[in-house]
Amino acid sequence: MIIGIDLDNTILNYDYSFRKHAVLKKLIAPNEKNIKKEKIKNKIEKYSKKEWTILQGEVYGKYIYDSKIDKMFIKFINLLKKNEIEVNIISHKTKYPILGKKINLRKKSLQYLKKNISYNLILKKNIFFENTIDNKIKRISKCKCDYFIDDLNKIFCHKNFPNKTHKILFCNSKNSSSNNWNNIYNLFKKKIAINNKLNGKNNRCFILKEKKIFVKKFYNTSGDIDRFNREIKFTKFLEKNN
Repeated sequence: MIIGIDLDNTILNYDYSFRKHAVLKKLIAPNEKNIKKEKIKNKIEKYSKKEWTILQGEVYGKYIYDSKIDKMFIKFINLLKKNEIEVNIISHKTKYPILGKKINLRKKSLQYLKKNISYNLILKKNIFFENTIDNKIKRISKCKCDYFIDDLNKIFCHKNFPNKTHKILFCNSKNSSSNNWNNIYNLFKKKIAINNKLNGKNNRCFILKEKKIFVKKFYNTSGDIDRFNREIKFTKFLEKNN
């Protein structure tokens, strides 16, 4: 199983950071409590799209350490690591902001991830930044993601989004029916538990691509080198007899 995950507003929660710096720049009123990123964006863009673009570049770069990572996300990737499931972070992120101070957004993101998520959990070589949404979609396809988790529905509605990749629309909400990190963790915990029931003393089995492919990994083969050949003969017998 291969899982792809978006970065901004999916892994990294910027709600607090956007509110804090929008207030400091006097773009929203100080009494606006618990306001989320989208509402802040709508309020600012009503009178200045330029101010919003500048603020966004600062929050994603200079002030990235004000962002938060849900503790259930850390628990989720620990679960995936424990079960040898590959994780790719695939983000639509330009190297520099469109407006404002020139700061390397990708470098800042990598520094933040290194500090807050061990590279033992998500390998650096599995973190990708793409300049355009089209390239992000191509990367999802190239990584052969079985699942992709993103907060933007427009990614899933893209005409080239791979058909074989299952879509999980992330929602940062405490609602019991939303795809927050708690519910996503529980979803994959159940999927992994089903696969783990297939583990035996001499092999470990997997069901991939939503039960269309069955994989058996052999171990503890000492003294029984013919086991694999017997398995092949048995599957041929089953196939022959339909």
